Amino acid sequence: MGILQVTLFGGIRITKNNWTTEIKLPREIQLLLAFLLIHRHRTRPREVVAGLFWGELGQDKAHASLSNALWKLKKVPEPAGIPVGTYLVNTHPGEVGFNRESSYWLDVEVFEEQTCHLLASPPDQADKTNIHELEKF
Repeated sequence: MGILQVTLFGGIRITKNNWTTEIKLPREIQLLLAFLLIHRHRTRPREVVAGLFWGELGQDKAHASLSNALWKLKKVPEPAGIPVGTYLVNTHPGEVGFNRESSYWLDVEVFEEQTCHLLASPPDQADKTNIHELEKF
């Protein structure tokens, strides 16, 4: 299956197969994936996500647009042979989200973890290697 790698800093870039295969998605679908990843700690009601992305279309068209976008998004990281729900979660009560239990790498998550580690360290013990790693972002 491999790891889904997503870079959000400096523009959205989605790859798999150890960075060798870049996944091309329409901008709207990239932004939806980025939203789900940034809010990866919990699922969001479908009507909220539909309203954020397609609210100007009215409720029915916004829901249809979200369903279509999720279908397109699932086909990329979850092609034939990859179980549905590996990366994207659709809960029964009508919520969507990113499956944090899946195999993925996200630059924003690495940055957050390193920042929390640095902030938890006493100022005189800040690891210069970790600071240098943060500067790469």
